[in-house]
Order: sequence, then C-alpha cells, then structure tokens
Amino acid sequence: MTIETITLQANQIHGMAIAAAKKDVRYYLLGVLLECNEGKPARLVATDGHLLACYDTDHHCETTCSAVLPLDVIKQIPKKGVVTITIEPQGDRPARLTISAGAAVLQAQALDGRFPNYRRIMPGSIPREQIPAGYNPDLLVRLVKCAETVLGIKNLQALPLYQAGERAAITWKGESWTGIVMPMRGEADAAEAAAAASRVIGETVTVEPEAETANAAEAA
Repeated sequence: MTIETITLQANQIHGMAIAAAKKDVRYYLLGVLLECNEGKPARLVATDGHLLACYDTDHHCETTCSAVLPLDVIKQIPKKGVVTITIEPQGDRPARLTISAGAAVLQAQALDGRFPNYRRIMPGSIPREQIPAGYNPDLLVRLVKCAETVLGIKNLQALPLYQAGERAAITWKGESWTGIVMPMRGEADAAEAAAAASRVIGETVTVEPEAETANAAEAA
C-alpha cells in the first residue's frame, strides 16, 4: 500500500471546488479529484458536467494514487494557509484522507465511485478554429472565479477564450490551470450564436443546430 502526502495552498482547493457539481446524482462529481502520478505534479480536477477545471500544483508525487475530496470536507478547511493532505489507499474501498490545516486535523473518506476520464477532453495545444458557438455566461463567471481563487489573482481582467472545434471553449492561464466550458446546445442557442457572430464580422452567418452531445463528465 502506497501513501502520498501532498502540501497545497488552501485557496487552490477552495478555488477548484467552485467548478465541482453541487447537486448531482453522480455523487463522484460532488468533490475535487486529487490525482498523483509518480514523478509528476499533483493535479486537482473538478467538473459539473458543463465546465471543467484542471490545476497542476507545485507538489511532485512520489507514488501513484488518487482520491476525490468531498465538498462537505473541503468546506471545513480554512480558506487560507497551507494544507497537508495524506492519501491512504484502501484497496477496492475509497481512500482514507488525513487533512491538516494549521491546528486543525480532519479525518475523512474519499468519495466512492469512478471519477470521469477527463483527459479525453483535455487539449494538447491551444486550438484556433473560428467556429461560432454560444456559452452560458454564468458558467464563464464561475470559471473566472475559479481561476482567480486558485491562482490567487484579484479582479482578473481577461482570460483567453478559444473555440475547440465543436465541443468546448478552453481558457488558459499559464501552464498550470486549464478551464473547459461546454457550449450551449439546441436550435435557439445556434441562432443566438450566429447572430452574435454576424454582428462581429459584419456579414450573415448561418449555424445549423448541433445534435445533442455528451456533457464534459460523460464525454470523459
């Protein structure tokens, strides 16, 4: 059995929790994945099926293991300061977690279930396709708030937005944080996206309604 102890900043965990699902029958989305692969940075991942955030921390892993930190446990972690998380795998059962933040020590169990294979929708490079699409502004606001909190930036003025084919918009901030938001679907959404594109380029743009596709979690 391999045990990994990861040291993080509290704002990184709380920031990533912004991208996690708050109410979902897929209970494994109600938390933040903490993933370790030997020799690589510890990674935090969260998704609600419509947007996804991924952050590579400064901690380099000595073992390979993972655990989904429940949101109700994250809420008990102080908002600021250093946080140490020990993952103790339990075979086929959810991992045991020991979380230390200042004088507080929390004992918890990771969420059960299999976290989606998020790598399937992660880009290998910044896409540049010019394809009109509509996006829910509330999701974009959450993504900006996630980036601000994780990276410790106040009043982020701009976050690059790139259309990745027909599937998602991807925002990049440095090499450590990546955000993905799924586009709106349906005939009304397509018409709205076309109208916006027409205003920008000064000529009529027609966008055919897209077929329903899997959301970020299901695509993973």
